[in-house]
Amino acid sequence: MSDAIPSAAIEAVMEPAIYDMRLVMRDRARTSYEGIRQNVIGQDDAVYTVSEALIRSAFGLADPNQPRLCPILVGPTGVGKTELAESVCRHMYGELREVEDGGNFARFDMAEYQQEKDIDRLIGGNLNEQGLLGDAIDTLNANGGGIILFDEVEKAHKNICKLFLGAMDAARITMANGKKKNLSNCMLFFTSNLGAANASGMKKSTPAAIKKVVMENIIKHMSPELLNRFSAICVFRPLVGEDQDRICRLHLGKYCRHYQRVTGVGEIRLDKKAYENVQAEGYDKRFGARPLKRTIQHYVGNAIAEWLMRVEHDSTPPARLSLFVVHDSKTGGEKFRAYTDEEAAAEHLLFTPLDELPPRL
Repeated sequence: MSDAIPSAAIEAVMEPAIYDMRLVMRDRARTSYEGIRQNVIGQDDAVYTVSEALIRSAFGLADPNQPRLCPILVGPTGVGKTELAESVCRHMYGELREVEDGGNFARFDMAEYQQEKDIDRLIGGNLNEQGLLGDAIDTLNANGGGIILFDEVEKAHKNICKLFLGAMDAARITMANGKKKNLSNCMLFFTSNLGAANASGMKKSTPAAIKKVVMENIIKHMSPELLNRFSAICVFRPLVGEDQDRICRLHLGKYCRHYQRVTGVGEIRLDKKAYENVQAEGYDKRFGARPLKRTIQHYVGNAIAEWLMRVEHDSTPPARLSLFVVHDSKTGGEKFRAYTDEEAAAEHLLFTPLDELPPRL
């Protein structure tokens, strides 16, 4: 007698699980705008466009023969394009974990695929290979779906871009080993800096004016066949002062909470001058908010590390640490230094809190 389990019995078990997952995705899609907007600052139009597409897909209203989503995110460097793709992953799949770790997020820097021969790394170079993309799709499908991010797609070789036509049109892509990979459970995100130089100087322009200039650049550089297959074209605007402030507070809060978990300190906060230094150095006219994380790690992380070296290993962590900008006797300049409340009082340091931001509309 065969020990094989009848296919009907397998379907009876699997169908409820698939249905439950669909309900979960619908619930998450319903709250996607507000959920994603918490992490993507100053790009409400782009977030709304992606949220609408997520809702259509979750309720079965998108084209069933295409990936769940395939938008292109266009705009200057450091304005939140990659953050949007990552935030969608966190919101819709519950976490952000790279496929190399068995997760649901794969990223490909298309600046590394500018030569025709680079296609071999992507889909394999012979009948025994399926390339990095094939491996990534297998991992995502084993996890019930996920996101593939193709960063700076305009830098990819034209023959690599042709691969995306079939991927977006039929949710299929053929590897070098002849196997077809199914992308119907995946979301494909593309980013581009086309038109970024023009958009960067348009901070006071309307979203419609910025989109017009960016679209003119996209049309010049991308084929109509590729452009018409994106499920949405999201144009990101340059960040203004309040956006920069909110982004700085958002990332600073994440890092401080991480440092609190590591050190056991109840609260880590920055004096107003210290915060203003981080914000000023963490934003660059050319790179947007991209240097911010590195700036926080350098100033705040170094100050916390220096404090840890000053304290006894077995001492009880304090309820609070405050970071001030103080004179550096070694360099003659300034540096960040962390103090407990008692240490700050002994040094006659008066903490100045940050100004309150107006609520986001």
